[in-house]
Amino acid sequence: AWGHWTPAFEARKHDLDERVCLSVVGKRQILDVQAPRKDIAKLWVKGLRKLIGHSDEHSDKLAKQMLESGNLNGAAAASSQQKAHEQQHERRNSLMKLQQDLFFMTSATVFRQLEEERIWNIDHAVREKFNPQTMYQVALSEDIPWRQWNFWMRSKLTEYCRENKLLLTTYVPHAQVSQSINALETQEEKCSVM
Repeated sequence: AWGHWTPAFEARKHDLDERVCLSVVGKRQILDVQAPRKDIAKLWVKGLRKLIGHSDEHSDKLAKQMLESGNLNGAAAASSQQKAHEQQHERRNSLMKLQQDLFFMTSATVFRQLEEERIWNIDHAVREKFNPQTMYQVALSEDIPWRQWNFWMRSKLTEYCRENKLLLTTYVPHAQVSQSINALETQEEKCSVM
């Protein structure tokens, strides 16, 4: 802080020229310095502010807040709050990225399961329509809980396929498959008996 912003300088403000006074505010203490000349004080202040990335307005605002509140660690507290806010923001972004990755994996699983079932014709057009990036935004807007994503995505896909008659032509209902297997087993038994 440049000027009479600390208690020590406030107590001696009538004896000292504020243009040669500066304070370096640390986390636990304050270093009050009186420069020999105004130009040297200005050089020190500008250099220190540049080192920590503060503008003159920002530093003056913090100094004023510190003086008014009586908080000697005002700048340190503000810096600490800013770091905590940045960490919280970073953590939130990290969790959102993790959530999005989980949705993408869920989506890939649903597509794979439907393809393995060989009931629906899941072609490139269907994959484009149900792009995980787009569907993730839809799931968020509809406030679908993450535990229901698999069911929700599967329902959306199968409903679309049903409405657009995307049933695979080679689809054989489970009952017919069972009958065919039983018939084959019967024929094999007959063959083995002969």
